Amino acid sequence: MLIVPLHRRLTRETFPFATAALIIINVFVFLFLQDNGMSSGAMQRRVDAGRFYQSSGLIDIELPAYRATLQRRGGSDDDLDGLDDAPGPARALMVSSLIDNDYRFLAEFDNPVNFDDAESHARWRDTRNQYEARRGSSFTRDWVLRYGEWSPARMFGAAFLHGGFAHLIGNMIFLALLGLLVELALGPWRFLLLYVIGAFGASAGCLFWRGEEVGAMLGASGAIAALMGAFAVIWAGREVRVFYWFFVVFNYVKVQALWLLPLWLGWELYNLLFTADAGISFETHAGGIVSGALCAFAFSRLGWIREDRMDDEADAPVVDRHDRLQQALADLGALRLESAEAALRALLDEEPDDPALLLALLRCARLGGQKAKALPLAETLLAPSAADAATLDRQLETLRELQHLKLDVEAATRCRLAQHLLAAQRLADAESTLDGLAGHDDARLPSLWLALGRNWLEQQRYSKARAQLSHVVERAPRSAEANKARFLLAEMPPDRSTT
Repeated sequence: MLIVPLHRRLTRETFPFATAALIIINVFVFLFLQDNGMSSGAMQRRVDAGRFYQSSGLIDIELPAYRATLQRRGGSDDDLDGLDDAPGPARALMVSSLIDNDYRFLAEFDNPVNFDDAESHARWRDTRNQYEARRGSSFTRDWVLRYGEWSPARMFGAAFLHGGFAHLIGNMIFLALLGLLVELALGPWRFLLLYVIGAFGASAGCLFWRGEEVGAMLGASGAIAALMGAFAVIWAGREVRVFYWFFVVFNYVKVQALWLLPLWLGWELYNLLFTADAGISFETHAGGIVSGALCAFAFSRLGWIREDRMDDEADAPVVDRHDRLQQALADLGALRLESAEAALRALLDEEPDDPALLLALLRCARLGGQKAKALPLAETLLAPSAADAATLDRQLETLRELQHLKLDVEAATRCRLAQHLLAAQRLADAESTLDGLAGHDDARLPSLWLALGRNWLEQQRYSKARAQLSHVVERAPRSAEANKARFLLAEMPPDRSTT
């Protein structure tokens, strides 16, 4: 579910300078400070350190001790399941990462009482120091929020870290959209104060919920969620224009801003309780929404809200356009295709780059069986290379619309989309996008199959991994990717997974 307020246009008078500064800082941290493993040197250091961790015997000392520590704490060692089946280098990196995220283990383990004698302790200490020297310092490791560790520096710093380009881009889009509205109402300095409080509140929500679990969290989404809670409280009884996307249903609607608070918070709590394995820190989002709402309430009591800026409707989107879009979508739903298409194209003339209108027109062409109109619309929708979740969802929906018409796009287009889906860790979507391309000769296919196979292997989905790696060997047997695929296939444990 996606609900985004779009109640103000960006103009010189409404430009959010503090929001822009936050975006620049986040991008700078990601590109120049975080160790994302993008450079060959960083990747080689990581590989070398993993090999040393294994060959030095450090893993054989620390893994059993760590397993025993988890059991002694009365917790679960489920995170260690599957380590024995993992390939050697991957196993070493996985164990090291788990221990890094447990802020207590090494401090507790670094004690002579845990060893047979002082010499064994000193030998372990020396080996551990060698390992730390080989892998080098890590900005991300130093600032990520580790569960159970109430460190103010990490609670704040984690809000400026990101796990990948898709993570960064998605968060920055939402920061820009929400920052425009909240900074307009508060001014830059109070907006920054709200953002900082929201970052701490979101981190606190994560730490409260996770308790003494082992793991880590990073990302600006918690602080951005605070802007969501603040927006709902600041704009409260005012009607605001929002865009919503629920599966394949999307539209613009006007609602009182305060109604967005239970919607946003309820969605995060629902996912927290029922989709806990999604790999998203919903508790952080919930903590951010609550802290942002409380902070905005306090600001309003202090008289810090710039009501005069909020009441200026000169640059608000015109209601007439919203009503026309509503009518066009109603016509489309009732299969009044000619009137729907005419209205949608008129709206598209006003905003030629609106992807929601393009997708609605594509659906109109599909319902009318108009293949000649569908293909140009699909090509436009599939052209953007942005990797945010909304764009990826829209492009996947575009492919589905084409399938209804028994049309397809070039293999290069599917390969580009699959690359973005892989980067976003949407493996099933990437697999379906690549499905049927085995007969094509796009040069990117072997590396995509290999990357997808590796990702399935990391998740211990061996049947799926084997299928993708086999594509590489069968379709590009003399490639460098094929050699890597053969190695991974040979090292793969017996198939005990389900597809």
